[in-house]
Amino acid sequence: MLGIVENTDKESRLYGVVKFARLRLISKRYGEKVLFEKSFPDAMPLDMNVQAFLKSPHEPRIAVILVEVYRGYEGPTHTGHIEIAGASLATGFK
Repeated sequence: MLGIVENTDKESRLYGVVKFARLRLISKRYGEKVLFEKSFPDAMPLDMNVQAFLKSPHEPRIAVILVEVYRGYEGPTHTGHIEIAGASLATGFK
């Protein structure tokens, strides 16, 4: 589950809206844990989404691929930045 806190300042919304992002992994059996946390104090992305996840065929681990979309210098085309968060599926839950 990706939780995003958006900026509410109307003037700076022109440049981006995401102030903080947290990706949590939730399991019915083990509980939950945080895979990724990032705050954006200056250059805020327009959007941030989980694009894919990959499960290891050899061990209980996953890799989650997130994409941050930033406004282009003069509007579109926008740029994307990739973040990868990995985690064990068996340990580290609270």
